[in-house]
Amino acid sequence: MRTSALTYKAIRGILSGIFLIAYLAFAVTGFAQSPFRARVSGEAITALDGVGTGFSAGALLRISNPHLLEFSLKGTLTDYTLDNDSSLLYLSPELTCRYSYEIAHNIKRSSVFFGEAGLGYSIPLDDENDGGIFPVVHAGYSFKPLPIIDIEFFISARPMYPYGSSDDLASVGGGVGLVFQFGFKDQDGDWVPDWRDTCSNTLRGAIVDEYGCALDSDGDGVFDGIDKCQNTPWGCIVDEHGCPIDSDGDGVCDGLDLCPDTPSHIKVDSTGCPLDSDGDGVPDYRDNCPGTPLGCIVDEHGCPMDSDGDGVCDGLDECPQTPTGFVVDARGCPLVAPVERDEIRDAYDASMNIRANAMQRLDNIAERLRAYPYRVVEIGVYTDSEGSVIYNINRSTRVAEKVREVLVGRGVDVEQVTIKGYGESDPVAPNSSAEGMRQNRRIVFKYLKDR
Repeated sequence: MRTSALTYKAIRGILSGIFLIAYLAFAVTGFAQSPFRARVSGEAITALDGVGTGFSAGALLRISNPHLLEFSLKGTLTDYTLDNDSSLLYLSPELTCRYSYEIAHNIKRSSVFFGEAGLGYSIPLDDENDGGIFPVVHAGYSFKPLPIIDIEFFISARPMYPYGSSDDLASVGGGVGLVFQFGFKDQDGDWVPDWRDTCSNTLRGAIVDEYGCALDSDGDGVFDGIDKCQNTPWGCIVDEHGCPIDSDGDGVCDGLDLCPDTPSHIKVDSTGCPLDSDGDGVPDYRDNCPGTPLGCIVDEHGCPMDSDGDGVCDGLDECPQTPTGFVVDARGCPLVAPVERDEIRDAYDASMNIRANAMQRLDNIAERLRAYPYRVVEIGVYTDSEGSVIYNINRSTRVAEKVREVLVGRGVDVEQVTIKGYGESDPVAPNSSAEGMRQNRRIVFKYLKDR
């Protein structure tokens, strides 16, 4: 038994030495690196055979982001008070690995660690109890009020089965810890350590993300924290404080204002342009005729233009050259029909004198031509077959000239009509009878084009 006890103590001493060396190596390595952190915590523990309290201190080394994998080597001093009023005092170095996930990415970060697991070795500080290796499991919540300070709330479980003892010291507990980070280097003062900061020249005062890069919530080019107008609409030109510039003071910021020179005190629409209620292109503050029908051409005062004075404005007037005195319809066109194709038969006698019935028709033709002065019409004259072809062409041409003179004498513009003698071509009746020959002596008016 003496040999067995000595062997056990030797093993315990060796393991204790290994843990102590690992702890010191870890601490030295941690202090040499910027992410080294030291923790002091208090924990209330409930054991199977009693209640005790413990205090722990440890060092944590962060090795990955944004999902945090941390190694922790800590020493725990635990004092168990058992039901029989006896006490157990243990010094336990623990080596654990923690997996954390950040749930708030800002200066005051929050994270939860779903699992922290590892091994510990209990070293009794009295000779009546035995120590041993035990597993340890933690879970909890970490809050960072300052970049170099963490406050942790955790629960833990330590199933302890010391060698050579029948006591079951499996325990669960909960506690609070305070973590301080050493070697915190922050060149740009954004509270993100340089080893993690990917934007190392951030302006002071700017709010940054977890990587130290400045946030700009409204995208105006001025960082949050410096931006005094944080809800600036996208596209606005802003000043150095992040507030929209409004050069003309119309309430629509430069950059979105399509009319940046609007006079002061003028009502504008959402684009910053003066209101134009009737849509005539003249803003209300300069419009002397605010009820102009849509589509009318207006002058600089916003009043409809009516070139032909027929009461229908230009732009809506389908007959914009109606002469004065003609009654027009809603389209601005005279109530008389334009000349398209009109024919007067038995229009002149064998001596080329225009008959009375034809003269009455010419009065109507002249009125219709005057009503549409932009329409060009051809005066075509046809003859019977009496005489040669050349003679009849000449005869029809002379009659066409007489018709033109009559129309011009009734106010028709000479440029509005053309003449052509067709002779005896295209008869509409046989020339074998006197009646047929009268029908063939005819005048045809035909629309050609607009001028």
